[in-house]
Amino acid sequence: MRAKDLKELLDHRPFEPLRFHISSGDYVDVRHPEMVLLSSSMVFFAIKFVRGLLQKFAWYSLVHIVKVEPLRNAKRMGHRRQRRA
Repeated sequence: MRAKDLKELLDHRPFEPLRFHISSGDYVDVRHPEMVLLSSSMVFFAIKFVRGLLQKFAWYSLVHIVKVEPLRNAKRMGHRRQRRA
């Protein structure tokens, strides 16, 4: 996925929660665009906060983002591993 395309998805208003599918078979659910940082080749997902402190995060190369879909559509399908952002 290109950074430009991902930025457009994250900047869309009103923001619609998204599911990012990773080439490993994992996926990350993003409910708030502020939970994602984007560079020209990488994407950072803030996954879990405890008492206001970041406890879990993940970095992925953009080439490993194989699919992005609205979260409301994705919930109908059963997927293996999930990370929440």
